[in-house]
Amino acid sequence: FGSRVQAAFFVMPQLQLFRSHIGFRKAEGLRLLLPSPVDETVAVMHVKTLVFDDDVLLTGANMSDEYFTSRQDRYVTFSQNTDFADYCAAMVNAIASHGDEIALSDAQSAGAEDWKLAAKRRAEGVGAAMKELVADIRLLQESCSEAAVRAPVDTWVIPSVTLPGYLEQNETVLFAMLRHVEASQRAQHKMDSSRPARARVTMASAYMNLPNALVERLNDLSERGAQVELITADEQSHGFSGATGVKGIIPGLYEKLLENLVKLLHADVRLRRWRVEDWVFHGKGLWISFPGTNPASEKERRTSSNHEAPLDEGVNVSIVTSSNFGFRSFYRDLEAQVLVLTENAELQERLSQEVARLVGNSNSRTKVDTRTTPTTIVHTILASILQRVL
Repeated sequence: FGSRVQAAFFVMPQLQLFRSHIGFRKAEGLRLLLPSPVDETVAVMHVKTLVFDDDVLLTGANMSDEYFTSRQDRYVTFSQNTDFADYCAAMVNAIASHGDEIALSDAQSAGAEDWKLAAKRRAEGVGAAMKELVADIRLLQESCSEAAVRAPVDTWVIPSVTLPGYLEQNETVLFAMLRHVEASQRAQHKMDSSRPARARVTMASAYMNLPNALVERLNDLSERGAQVELITADEQSHGFSGATGVKGIIPGLYEKLLENLVKLLHADVRLRRWRVEDWVFHGKGLWISFPGTNPASEKERRTSSNHEAPLDEGVNVSIVTSSNFGFRSFYRDLEAQVLVLTENAELQERLSQEVARLVGNSNSRTKVDTRTTPTTIVHTILASILQRVL
């Protein structure tokens, strides 16, 4: 396709700083000690954003073969939205501009030494480059915000980015929304302390390894009366289930981390394990229903109080993200997401149906069953050591 196609490798700043500190040649040699996918424990560019003219597709999928056949992920399209499409395209271009461009048109003549030299120069100025990237992203978001106020709407789409060490917008947005849920529960309790209406928070992650601060916030919501549920992969639907070699130990590590998480969760927080025969779960996202969106009848509210039946409430808020809400997403990887706030009844219903489908393919658990994926003392030790890189 010649000049119509551009490609770039974005090297995470942690890896670039590593190169600059120990010397580029030594760093290249150490790559033998960190073969793929072990090198991903350091940091990865985890953004998944696709733009087609004025349409945007946001997803958590990596778009390899299995995502088109047997991997459950989330795909959300934003159609005919020029401003948002312009922002997403510019964000991708900004990230690419700070990466190592691949000369596709004359790939045969592009030597490995030329690429290494460019990478070495980039590593030497990584701090300034990342600050420049953050400035570019902030400027794009300001432009997007200015465009958004031009007309009255019933749905807002608010983009954010996390580049650990330089920009932590995703976490700021997530915790702000959870604080808002807590404030809503306090208000509901004041109006009817005997039986306050309950907000519902559903969080899905393929790799449930939540930071302590997030666990504490979810527990607080549960104690305030909100219905909180977590959806993750069943042992047989895990992304690394059946893997061999180094990858073979990963499912056991996540089972151990999940076992530890269950011990920390408030008793009323519901854990669900997604499973469809021969499919892998890779979905991620957040859905929030505030009381009063579509008020349920008293009978329906009583039915829903057992945590099994979904509440008859539309989803007002959703986060569409590349993040798994885990340690990696908070502290290591480059992630992008959008916060969707909507008053549109049709969209609220469609988001509610999305949650219902996930719940419909999930089993409720109160504890982790390690009979299918046994954990050993090795898993216990490694999970403790590696928790911040998984």
